[in-house]
Amino acid sequence: MELFNKKGKNDTKNKVLNGSPESIPAVVKGIINHFKTKGYETMHQVSDNNSHDILVQKAGALGLKTVLKVTVGQLKNNRINFKTTEYGLFNSKLDDEALKIAELIVSSYSDTSVPGFSALKASFFANASKPSKPRLGGSSSKGSW
Repeated sequence: MELFNKKGKNDTKNKVLNGSPESIPAVVKGIINHFKTKGYETMHQVSDNNSHDILVQKAGALGLKTVLKVTVGQLKNNRINFKTTEYGLFNSKLDDEALKIAELIVSSYSDTSVPGFSALKASFFANASKPSKPRLGGSSSKGSW
């Protein structure tokens, strides 16, 4: 995923998360959903080494763009490589937001206190950013919960 222009601030952070590689698709989905609901454009691709690259961008004042590239990949021994690179003229802290989402989802996969709970919790967090409509039940025209 080639970025259009790498001028300005270039801040790269790398963190290794301890957790199941099975959580990677939920991490990717959670990050994409989070930033889409905040009005950012997102792109996702899987690279040749099977890591996931997510590009998050938004046009700002005077045509300046805030851009965040997130790379999530599997390491050995139940570890996940999480790398963010932020491009722009100022630090928008988008990388910190993405990392918090990843840590929350990865930790949900390691919660083994209740069988089956980890996958359910991860699914919830991955879909948490999606708007939902209240459901009305019953046949009354007034509606009921």
